[in-house]
Amino acid sequence: MSVPMTPAGPILQTDGPRRPRAVALCLGLIAAVAFSVQGVGHGALAHDAAGTVSRPTPAAFAVPDTEVRDQNGRRLRFYSDLVKGRVVAINFIFTGCSSICPGLTTTFRGLQDLLGTQDVQLISVSVDPANDGPAELKAYAASFDVQPGWSFVTGRPDQIARLVKALGGGAGSAADHPSLVVVYDDAGKRATQVPGTASAAELLKAIKDARTPEPGTPPLREGADAARYFTNLPLQTQDGQTVRFFDDLVRGRIVVIDFIYTNCPDICSPATGNLSVVQDRLGPRLGRTVNFLSISVDPEHDTPAVLKRYAADHGARDGWSFLTAAPGKRANVDWVAYRLGGYAENPAEHGTTLAIGNAVTGEWVKLPALSAPDTILAVIDRLAGPDDARLH
Repeated sequence: MSVPMTPAGPILQTDGPRRPRAVALCLGLIAAVAFSVQGVGHGALAHDAAGTVSRPTPAAFAVPDTEVRDQNGRRLRFYSDLVKGRVVAINFIFTGCSSICPGLTTTFRGLQDLLGTQDVQLISVSVDPANDGPAELKAYAASFDVQPGWSFVTGRPDQIARLVKALGGGAGSAADHPSLVVVYDDAGKRATQVPGTASAAELLKAIKDARTPEPGTPPLREGADAARYFTNLPLQTQDGQTVRFFDDLVRGRIVVIDFIYTNCPDICSPATGNLSVVQDRLGPRLGRTVNFLSISVDPEHDTPAVLKRYAADHGARDGWSFLTAAPGKRANVDWVAYRLGGYAENPAEHGTTLAIGNAVTGEWVKLPALSAPDTILAVIDRLAGPDDARLH
């Protein structure tokens, strides 16, 4: 059985967007052991290693029914009154913010214009409820000429903190809150996290993609849609070669993808050693029909030379690429990781799973990085089918 693969989130250009600031959107993966793909990191909305079957538009998501007050002073239940039965887009702001919040709100205002008469509720949750009462939120909303269909909400600080955390907005101080948008379709009980750097047009597409699809949507097979989803952003290998992520590394192959950084104090080295065992068992298939892709989540430190030493320490052979970004192009790595559900702003919170996929059929599986080599090999064989004829 395959899971529908409908791309979600911003369409990217080949020179890459600005660096995302949030744990990202999921990539739908199907599983021999089923799973949910809502960000592979340890942070907000992180996946479960065992998981549940999911589409690429994200995992099952429970919205709290927290008591809130909107900018007009009305007492509301967050889920019952604002979310239930709707598609919603939620961001996190506070009125005293002078950095990212005005930009987030301006983008939502543009989104509101693009939505027109579509039944989509916009919600801005204050992460500073101690200072943002209804009056402050009303004045803030008025400064952006907010139209009906957009609620700014506040409430008791302890309850708002739990709400923000449940929605994936973190639980730190107001000044440290992440720049992200949560797009949620209550019909499918599914949420997508989109970077706050996304444009209004990109958010509109994320809303369209997040809507529960009709049954029978085909997998995301090779072609322009797959290349746009996974991105063709340029990355650098451990040999200093510039490659296009989808066309040069993924297209026409089985791929096994993980996230590492060379200064990682715990799982990275054991996980890489585990893949080294799998590589030995694959023999000549590695580099012919199967590619291993280890993506550094710390590209500033992990230059090609650093990754080359790391690869050599683990006995990596041809067909195993260790990937980083060119100087000043960290956003390229961030976007690729984001599309694979592995983005983490802090390298220490990087993903600890493997994404294993067949780019020809559009079937994907997610496994814990330290799965037994026999398990990983069995998934590779299942995805390849009875022969490798369709693969390069």
